[in-house]
Amino acid sequence: MGRVPERIRTWPGAKVSGSHFRRMAAIGAAAGWLTEDQPWHHGFGPGSPLAKLVEADGQVLLLGAPLDRLTILHHAESLVDSPQKRMARHVIPVREGGEVVWRDVFDHDTSTALGAFPYERAVGDQDPFAVIGQLALDAGCGVSGLVGKAVSHLFSAGPLVRFGIEWLSKEFGPEHCPEQE
Repeated sequence: MGRVPERIRTWPGAKVSGSHFRRMAAIGAAAGWLTEDQPWHHGFGPGSPLAKLVEADGQVLLLGAPLDRLTILHHAESLVDSPQKRMARHVIPVREGGEVVWRDVFDHDTSTALGAFPYERAVGDQDPFAVIGQLALDAGCGVSGLVGKAVSHLFSAGPLVRFGIEWLSKEFGPEHCPEQE
């Protein structure tokens, strides 16, 4: 979301994923591969553009954006198996065969303030992605610096996702389920 992603989406030759729910855009030689065949359910999970970015040893650049915008961490959320994961059902309109039909889409919860996990237990009132992002930077999974006057952050996608999975598993894995303690 924002001006840069919208510019990428409208860039000549840009490719956009077919999902109507978790659409992603890409430009460049691998754009078609990155955006093709995005799953309807769990649109940030296996087979998604985010999964392919990790597979391709891609990078994530937050150019003047805060750490709470690390969308790639939704991919980490999708890969963590936990009884505490909040799931959501969304009903969206889709054009099929010239008419609009309503389709159910299931995914982990990314569209409410609650989030995919009971983050408030682990981070209080802080944004969970900002916390994970800062911890990842502190662990050497990325670098920060100025681009012009904008504080920016650069991460390798794979190490950041692995860091996110480890953190989420430590905080919300089955062995950390309050009902079992």
